[in-house]
Amino acid sequence: MRVPFPFVGKRSFLALIAVLIFLFVVLLLPALEQKTGTFSDVYHNIIWDIRGLVNEDLSPEVGRHLDRVDLRNETTSWNKRPRQRQNSSGIYDVPRDVIWVMGDEALFVRITSYNDVIYNVSERLLVSRRTNDIWQSPTSDKQIILVAGIYSDYLTKLASIPTVTTIVLAWSDRSGYSSGVGRWSSVLDKSNLLIQNYHPIVVSDSICQMIRDRRPFTRRRYDTIHNHECSSNVSDVFQVTSLKAYFINSLAMGSAYFWPNNGDAYPSHFYTDLPRLVTYIHVVQNAIVNELGDVITDRYKIVPYHCRPAFNNKVTNYNTELLPLYTEVFSISQCWGGGFFHKTIEIFPKISPYLEFLKRKPHIKVQVYNKDDYTNFIMESLGIVRDRLISGVVRAHVIYLPRGTSCGTSNIQETQLLSHYLRLSVPKQEDGIRNLVLIRRSRSRSFTQQAKISEKLQVVAEEYGLKFYLFKDNPVPEMDEVRREFYKAAIVVAPHGAGLSNMLFCRPDTVVLEVICNPPHTNMCYTRLAHLLGLRYYALMSRGGCEAHINIPAEELEQLVRFLLKELKSRQEL
Repeated sequence: MRVPFPFVGKRSFLALIAVLIFLFVVLLLPALEQKTGTFSDVYHNIIWDIRGLVNEDLSPEVGRHLDRVDLRNETTSWNKRPRQRQNSSGIYDVPRDVIWVMGDEALFVRITSYNDVIYNVSERLLVSRRTNDIWQSPTSDKQIILVAGIYSDYLTKLASIPTVTTIVLAWSDRSGYSSGVGRWSSVLDKSNLLIQNYHPIVVSDSICQMIRDRRPFTRRRYDTIHNHECSSNVSDVFQVTSLKAYFINSLAMGSAYFWPNNGDAYPSHFYTDLPRLVTYIHVVQNAIVNELGDVITDRYKIVPYHCRPAFNNKVTNYNTELLPLYTEVFSISQCWGGGFFHKTIEIFPKISPYLEFLKRKPHIKVQVYNKDDYTNFIMESLGIVRDRLISGVVRAHVIYLPRGTSCGTSNIQETQLLSHYLRLSVPKQEDGIRNLVLIRRSRSRSFTQQAKISEKLQVVAEEYGLKFYLFKDNPVPEMDEVRREFYKAAIVVAPHGAGLSNMLFCRPDTVVLEVICNPPHTNMCYTRLAHLLGLRYYALMSRGGCEAHINIPAEELEQLVRFLLKELKSRQEL
């Protein structure tokens, strides 16, 4: 005898299957994903999309549109873009629900409009009910949903969080790129860039051969950023070119987000097409921001793209009553922010597009990694007084979270803006004498012939009417002096090291001569930085000894410096 099926009919059975699948996708799969971290982005997107349908269509009381300030009546131009899929270059998906600041004016004009929109949004959010709610820390990690900048759908997912508003500064459409007419060209699209003239990547024969052979000779794969292009003709340092698309940061090579020695977390894929945005900022209501710049709001942990092991949903169970509470906090803190290089190249540029906004709202606190003398100096050079600086874990009614910076490869526009503002802060010079700057390292990667090199270059400087300036790292000079002397530099000679971060103070067209380490210790991060800042850059390689010492004959450096200064003099630039 056949056992009767315990439902009325086949339709009920199918309904049961549908319910089970729905519960699996919405409830069980996210729990497994949080525990194992092994599910693909396809499942991740399914989870997010179904939750969005439930929140918006079936449960209005928890929908993302509730307690959300209606920003569609803003007078400043904005637009809603359809969602775009990631292409092969690793570009972020274009979100569906963000505020776009658009136009084809010069970059500074659009940045002013961008700051105006941020100001208007902040004023509206400060009076909303959600901003003034009491935020409670999650009781367990299982309640936290991680939204990490390593994923291509990062911006799309943030657009679904009720307490987050994202404002995007779009690329100028003057070249027709955004509308799909032709490929991007910096020659036609200069309104997106602050610096107009760039110079080729010029390196010694041995380095150029390795780049062209596509050998992974750099410890952190910086070679791939430059599309395997180089020149070994020293005279090409003075050629003028345009910025290439492959200097725009892409996403990491690896699927896991961590700090490896093999470079998987670096943005080592260059672009063939550009993203449709210059930069963006998240305005987060009623949230906590920790010392690394990660934001916890509601049941979400937002981890921007930066250098740290971030693929977990661990959240310290903060006692919110003990955390400092501020009305508004602008966070630029980021992992490894205590290091001179990482602070200069990855953290400080993040604030540069928002100085107009911060000037209009002087009560906003600025969260930094630490409040050391160097940080105080840079912030004051940008018009941010030290009384506004805070550090550590804090809580705020509104937190401003600008775009994160990938490891060692700063974002282009932010870096150009930072250099521009820092150069504006240099006191007016009484004389027009330029400098020959030599950087001396006291620890690793110091020149084996340091004394001889210093002696020879001092003689060369006198012959060409330059002031010889020896930058020492022990002790480090006062930052007023460093800013002034690098600003006056006609040429900078240095072993690879953090002191080259002071290129930010150099004027465009300054010559930078770097001696990099031999494989496997080669690191070409300053090659890219010099190019983005419009500097003339030449690199040669140590004959061995790295990372303890850099071995280069003093006579070889002297000959190169003489050639470069002779060319500058012939161009009447000295």
